[in-house]
Amino acid sequence: PPVEPPATQASSPPAPLAADEADAGAAAVPGGPSEPAAVAPAGAAPSLPLPRMPGAMRLSDSSRFDAQAGAWVLKAAFRVHARSHHVLSFYRKALEDQGLSVTQTDDPPQADGAERTYLHGRSRRVHAQVGLRTRPGELETRVWILWRARA
Repeated sequence: PPVEPPATQASSPPAPLAADEADAGAAAVPGGPSEPAAVAPAGAAPSLPLPRMPGAMRLSDSSRFDAQAGAWVLKAAFRVHARSHHVLSFYRKALEDQGLSVTQTDDPPQADGAERTYLHGRSRRVHAQVGLRTRPGELETRVWILWRARA
């Protein structure tokens, strides 16, 4: 299920990145009943390994360590003055360059005509999501990235 962009999080609750994460057995999750909770690795948080599209303006970014999952969670949001198909191609290649298998989903158009597309990248260690939102007649594309990497 897609994660809402930062600008709309207040109006709807965020959805989990992947449904199968919630279904994973408790013993398989670091910090589950059979294991102590993971502690954030020493040192600074990692940086987002995806490049920023040329011309993108950073709107926000954050990082935190999820001790229960034993994973770093990195978030970033950008505004790009480019058509969505160019932005989509750029981030699909960026995810594939990180060795992730990539799938795409599209939401139905919103009441205001806005379109949302999501790229989902996965590997054994990383779950990533890149969301794009465009409005009809605008050259601007909003991009938000959610990156979860097990420590």
